Amino acid sequence: MTNIRVVIFGGNGFVGTAVAKVLVEAGATVRCVSRTPGVPVHLLTPLWAQQVEWIAGDAAKPDIDLLRDADVAIAAVGTAPTPTFTEQSYEEKVASNSLPNLGAIAAAKAAGVRRLVVLGAHLPAILNRDSFAYAKGKRLCLEAAEDFANTSEQHTAVVLQPSAIYGTRFNKHGEPSRLNWVLRLTATLRNMLPELLDPILPKRLVSIEAVAAMVMRASIDERFDGNITIVSNRDIIKGGTERS
Repeated sequence: MTNIRVVIFGGNGFVGTAVAKVLVEAGATVRCVSRTPGVPVHLLTPLWAQQVEWIAGDAAKPDIDLLRDADVAIAAVGTAPTPTFTEQSYEEKVASNSLPNLGAIAAAKAAGVRRLVVLGAHLPAILNRDSFAYAKGKRLCLEAAEDFANTSEQHTAVVLQPSAIYGTRFNKHGEPSRLNWVLRLTATLRNMLPELLDPILPKRLVSIEAVAAMVMRASIDERFDGNITIVSNRDIIKGGTERS
């Protein structure tokens, strides 16, 4: 059990709500900050969600006061890794995957928060370049996390780099997404293949439960203390760590 105070930016999203749930159940005090005000529709009845402070706010320009008493800041804002075909859509995709997280990281540093957890991403080599807007946005977040960790010996940053995440997503009406069964089937088929083939195949999909559990560990586990830790997709699945 833990009594830490955590602020989650992107807290009412797919990953943010899963992280909030495991942290509350572990005894943490959780504040979720998102542009959409209030508790998500599908979480109106669970008891754990009633223990979360749901706050409307823009992570790109966050209120530093929201972080004054926080022990941990979690940056989990982003959009899907879809391709872009115009300069405008490219810039918008870079911005949506970087600016909110960069704002959250800067605010956490200014507020004196000393532990940061960032949701990054693993991408295949062909996409892991600045010409792919999503990849550039994630790279900017990684650099900001590194800067945060270098603030002092007491500052810690943990960056998770999962592949595609499967689990139950909900739309704004509280209904399960039609995409859920596709991702679950893909994950099942991919994970049935032997690890021997991993070097030549796309990374194994990772469950939202595994991601949330690793974010919680990164928030409370003293073994992450100091500098920056990159947690690979494999380590998220296995529950281990890979220090950088």
